[in-house]
Amino acid sequence: MKSELLAVFERDGIIERQHFGFTVLINKKGKIIERKGDYNDCYFILRSCQKPLQALSFLKSGAFGSFGFSLKELAIGCSSHTGTKIHTDIAKGILAKIGLSENDLLCPQKDPLDIETKDNLIRNNLEPSKIHNNCSGKHSCMLAVCVHKGWDITNYTNPDHPLQKMIFEITEDYCGIKNPPLSFDGCGTPVYAMPLHKMCEGYLNVFLSSEGSLIKQAFLEYPFIIGGSCRLESKVMNASNQTLIAKNGAEGLFITVNVHEQTALGIKVLDGNFDAREKVLREYLQKLNWLQELS
Repeated sequence: MKSELLAVFERDGIIERQHFGFTVLINKKGKIIERKGDYNDCYFILRSCQKPLQALSFLKSGAFGSFGFSLKELAIGCSSHTGTKIHTDIAKGILAKIGLSENDLLCPQKDPLDIETKDNLIRNNLEPSKIHNNCSGKHSCMLAVCVHKGWDITNYTNPDHPLQKMIFEITEDYCGIKNPPLSFDGCGTPVYAMPLHKMCEGYLNVFLSSEGSLIKQAFLEYPFIIGGSCRLESKVMNASNQTLIAKNGAEGLFITVNVHEQTALGIKVLDGNFDAREKVLREYLQKLNWLQELS
């Protein structure tokens, strides 16, 4: 790999830190329009950027229609949410519809990312629960698929589980890649690795397809549910007038789709720095005339 300098932070004209990584912009045919750095087709882990691909199992299995789920519930399935009451109530609603509870979730107990919600738990001497985990919506939707299909709900994060095999096949198909390496996300679910442009290809194939039209609608209509008030992806979508779809992944990953231009931008900051990722994204949004102001 030959990374490129993506972001520089200075104080009083003196360089304090520099951040290196890669960017790629592709069109709907998978053609690379421009890129920074040469990752030489090295693989990066999708982390939470896999969630729209995982959510396709919610639709393709028939679980979404069978239980009469809403777009808000589909959005929480794609989200890396901040654990506010709005988020946790939607996740709890999914579990109630399928006759389960948060005790059935296999994601770990985790503090909510929303500071006010976390402080409220502390003030009331309450412990965070699995439902506060930023991936609880995804796990709830996975359980819905298992209940609908009659699959075991006790080991749905196992790579050999029918659900995970379905998601693996979806990932291969939509990203145009065979046998992507397996890893595990922080919440315990299988997640796959691939070159940055293949991630972008997968996003375009999801969000520009008829199969993914409801996922596209969920992102565009409910950006707060996808993240939260402090989350970069929600800020981008809120400001874009339903032009951009955005999703973050851990360790400096970010993917943005312009649904009108039918192009996708992938960003990977190698040291995973949040500020650097946002700086690079802001500069690209302005350069591409996708978004001039981002609060």
